[in-house]
Amino acid sequence: MKNNQTKYDVIIIGAGFSGLAAALRLKPYKLKVLILEADDDIGGRSWNKVLDDGTIVELGGQWVGWQHQRMLSFINKYKLQKYTTPPFPEGKTLFQYNGKIIDEFPEEAMLLVNNFDNLTKEIDLEKPWMHPNAKLWDNITFEHWLEMQDATVYAKKMVGRIIAGGLLSRDTSHISMLQALFYVASNAGFDVATSSEKGAQHYRVIGGSYKIARKMVGDLKGTDIILNEPVTVINYDQECATVLSMNNNVYQGKYLIIAIPPVLASKIHYHPSLGSQYYGLLQNFPGGDALKVHFVYERPFWIEDNNSGNVYLQEGWLTEVTDNTTPSDPHAILTGFIYGNKKRELIQKDLEERKKLLLNELALFFGEEAKNILQYIEYDWLNSPWTGGCFSGSLRIGCWTSYGPYLRRPIGAIHWASTELSIHFNGYFEGAVLSGERTADEIIKKLKVKKPKIKKILPNCKVKCN
Repeated sequence: MKNNQTKYDVIIIGAGFSGLAAALRLKPYKLKVLILEADDDIGGRSWNKVLDDGTIVELGGQWVGWQHQRMLSFINKYKLQKYTTPPFPEGKTLFQYNGKIIDEFPEEAMLLVNNFDNLTKEIDLEKPWMHPNAKLWDNITFEHWLEMQDATVYAKKMVGRIIAGGLLSRDTSHISMLQALFYVASNAGFDVATSSEKGAQHYRVIGGSYKIARKMVGDLKGTDIILNEPVTVINYDQECATVLSMNNNVYQGKYLIIAIPPVLASKIHYHPSLGSQYYGLLQNFPGGDALKVHFVYERPFWIEDNNSGNVYLQEGWLTEVTDNTTPSDPHAILTGFIYGNKKRELIQKDLEERKKLLLNELALFFGEEAKNILQYIEYDWLNSPWTGGCFSGSLRIGCWTSYGPYLRRPIGAIHWASTELSIHFNGYFEGAVLSGERTADEIIKKLKVKKPKIKKILPNCKVKCN
């Protein structure tokens, strides 16, 4: 066992957007900070795949919203190029609904959305478990609430797939009504949460969102970042925390920020015990179950028929499709998402059959030309041991009211950060950044350090790989 002799002021577990944002928040205070990352790269749930022709495919999170001020500030600071999505907003968005393909969101489905949206306005984002109906909503599934509504089965399926699948990457039967309400309320309502124009999917970064994470690392001169260093054991008290890695390295810090998804934090051994409330919280916070698939084409042929490339399906394998072509790429891309039970059923089939089934669905909207792909790419984030699912985690049924008060609550030297713990823009990079900064502010307050005047943070940092 190797004992690292450096004593750190703060150790951060996780080099995703939460961990990097926390480190940047701490940077001006001249503290000794260490970031430990289990994976072989930084960026968390952002990851680029570069094709042979230079086309960049974002396998993970990719959007920055109109209201995502912290992420936009990083884009502007690092002079990264962004563009609005979809690239052809004047094109039609198509909906498969009641056996037909239409180009407007069904009015009866919108009435159901409005009923749901009105309830989100009642949610206290700081303490959603305090709502008078919190226990009721927390102990019924979103599916059950939909079944009780005066709407057609088609409207219920459409709204359920968009909210549970498209936002939370779950089935309607696997999330509580309270979880659905909180998530949509956190993201400023249904329209903002699901929209490109002035919504949560307004911008993309040329070169991928991963570039933002790389630039953030460049601002962390003096911060030690160690990759391939999974944490297995944490010993802690009120004064400090000692961390043991899978590689048998030991690190000590006055404070510890666990900036990884709760489902991964639950796999760490803590001494002394966190107690049943914390363990119950962490162990009931599974990651999302999404398969993200990309179809690469010679050109964006769909725009010739005045289609935006955006599609929503009331039933079928795909829940949604979007034009993912970037202005800098040599080829065009349509990207689709499959969630929950449909995803689990699909991945039991072999690759060629999966591809055939999905291309047949695309052809319903875009014709036979949709089958003429150059390349098919898919990624299942549940296969990634250091992310635990995508887009983000959500609490199991009944757990908001059981464990909600322990969300974000420090215990001893341990503080918690991740997009799952953000009250604003939960599930997005923006939520991750806000959560990391909040946690860093908690520690700054405890350390009672004053922010020094600083002209410029220099680039580069020391990165070591075990």
